Amino acid sequence: VTNSMWADAHIYHQYAINLLQTGVFGITPGVPDTAREPGYAYFLATSYITLSATTNAPTPNIAVKFKNTFLRMLL
Repeated sequence: VTNSMWADAHIYHQYAINLLQTGVFGITPGVPDTAREPGYAYFLATSYITLSATTNAPTPNIAVKFKNTFLRMLL
């Protein structure tokens, strides 16, 4: 396992956390970007909601924001 693999995992984790906390897909909280493809970060965010694996477990309001953001992407 190389350091770049761990760095990549950390970045996707940060995207997922920011998505849950702000409802925005971006590495900087509240600032959208497209530096990475969103699929894996959305998968992680869904897992965090399902498993409550984040240190700050998402509130129902954040879960609703996530669902609405995800549905907008599908449309």
